[in-house]
Amino acid sequence: MEVDKTQFWNDIVRMKEHRQLSWYQVSQMSGASQASISRIRKGLQQPSLEYLIQIADSCGMNVKVSYRKVTETK
Repeated sequence: MEVDKTQFWNDIVRMKEHRQLSWYQVSQMSGASQASISRIRKGLQQPSLEYLIQIADSCGMNVKVSYRKVTETK
C-alpha cells in the first residue's frame, strides 16, 4: 500500500491553516528546515514519509495509524 504523499501534504497544509500556524512555527516545532519545507511546497523535493509524519505531528495532526504502518513495513 503506497501512501499518496501529495494528499498527505495537502492534509498537513489544511491542519496548519486550521491551527493558524506559520511555516516558520511548523519548522521550529518539527525540526524541519524552512528551506526543505519550501522545496517540498514548490514540489522540488520528495520528502520521506517519516519526514512528513514528523511535520504532521508538529502541526498537531493525529497521524493515522495507517500512515505509520506503511513506514514500519518497509
